[in-house]
Amino acid sequence: MAGAERHTGVTAGALDGGAIAELQSSLAAGEQTAVQALARSTTAVDAQNEHLNAIVTRCPERAAEAARATDARLETGEQHPLDGIPFTVKDVIAVAGLRMTAGSRLCADHVPIETAPAIRRLEEAGAVLVGKTNCPEFGLDTHTDNDLFGATLNPLDETRTPGGSSGGDSAAVAAGLVPFSIGSDYGGSLRWPAQCTGTVGFRPTTGLVSSAGKFPFVREGRIAPPNSASFGARVQTMGPIAGSVADAWQVLALLAGPGGADARVAPVVLGDAAAVDVEALPVAWADGDGAVELHAGAAAAVERAAAALERAGLRVARERPSALAECEDVYAAYRAADGLALQRELARGREELLTETMRTWFERVDDASVGELQHIAAQSDRLRAEVLAFMEDWPIMLLPVANGPAFELGAADFDQRFGLLTPSRAISLLGLPTCAVPVTGKGSGQVLSVQVIGRPFRDHEVAAVAHRLQRTLDG
Repeated sequence: MAGAERHTGVTAGALDGGAIAELQSSLAAGEQTAVQALARSTTAVDAQNEHLNAIVTRCPERAAEAARATDARLETGEQHPLDGIPFTVKDVIAVAGLRMTAGSRLCADHVPIETAPAIRRLEEAGAVLVGKTNCPEFGLDTHTDNDLFGATLNPLDETRTPGGSSGGDSAAVAAGLVPFSIGSDYGGSLRWPAQCTGTVGFRPTTGLVSSAGKFPFVREGRIAPPNSASFGARVQTMGPIAGSVADAWQVLALLAGPGGADARVAPVVLGDAAAVDVEALPVAWADGDGAVELHAGAAAAVERAAAALERAGLRVARERPSALAECEDVYAAYRAADGLALQRELARGREELLTETMRTWFERVDDASVGELQHIAAQSDRLRAEVLAFMEDWPIMLLPVANGPAFELGAADFDQRFGLLTPSRAISLLGLPTCAVPVTGKGSGQVLSVQVIGRPFRDHEVAAVAHRLQRTLDG
């Protein structure tokens, strides 16, 4: 497996099942070629994407060249970890030669000349890039719509949101256009769209995957180091949306590790998810983070997930660290104090081109003093320490992804849209690995999912428990 060593995935431990493994087996057996696999994906995109608006920039020549190269390599017996697997990338992540708009008219003609290290790893591993997926402007909304490309539809229920900000990713996977997509997560932007479309979203430990090459840390086409003083750089990360935990874990294992400009990401050898003794991991579950009142269905979904894990042999109890209830206020204070300075700099003098959502954001945030930022950071660090102490006894936690299901289009204003995601924002603030698994309402537009949450850099434990949960729920 040429080049696999640089991906850290060689010791990650594959989990059984999943569309990626099925396609890999078919390719390895010669039952189909990478060119044929790409053709199937292209046919699905041609048939559905004009209506769904999930993929906003396609790259057919690049994809065809990659598929042909894979087939030529396979004929020699050389295999890579993701040979021939079609995928898409959120339009806030740089790919050389493909426009990267971040869903904004301000960036409509921006074409990077470098590729984000995480995406480069996937292409080196044999994955075939099909295109870039839609997102709200600057990736800062819980519904995927913008003034450049318009709205993305939810394949499960077109009257409801596909989520945001990785809504194009979730729609592409849910509609079967590709087996996986790479999005990003700030305050729930992988987990919430995954819930809305009944897919799986895996947010890794903050710092496990390089954030180099993600908006706004790309200027003049080149990748800049994520600004360490930015709240977005502190909490956001890239990760996969896929149809199963097994698929998401296989992709994440290849994303992990340092890259290019982001020197703060250390080499990490992931644990073997397939070898985890899940019965030895006590699970604490709670019907919310305690910050806001929870939708009754969301509470029932967490209880159902806890019962499923108990049936599967895990020790489960209803417990919640008290610090969780404070996370929302600290997250909100941090986000406001950060001021979205880089985004405001980009928009200065051209504010009329912004969406209404971004104009509202700019009205609600302001730059803070260094002292204020230090005070908020200290609060965040205290909460993280308290939660990690709790997780010494309860290494796995279950929480809702959101305080309710996908909202109906036009039914939620700014505050209502963002008020849904307090359970996800708490885990973003804490920097913990978490995987969103659909529990109830699967196949409908009102899916409710749970977060399977673990300790820092124990992403393999999260994957193992989430996989057990998904398999148990699926019977």
